[in-house]
Amino acid sequence: MKYTPDEVAKLLANRPNQPHYVKALIGKCVRAAVLAEREACIDIVARHGGSVEIEAAIRARGQA
Repeated sequence: MKYTPDEVAKLLANRPNQPHYVKALIGKCVRAAVLAEREACIDIVARHGGSVEIEAAIRARGQA
């Protein structure tokens, strides 16, 4: 799930009195960003001759 800042603002403008919705939306956006960053790091390691162990260690941090 990817939202632009403008899309997030639009969604939140329609639900000003629903903090649970805001919290859930922000949580999903943060989780998606962290996952994307983790996978980008794994790709960089793989492209630069990194080991499977390093890739596994990066993925394992997401399971902690």
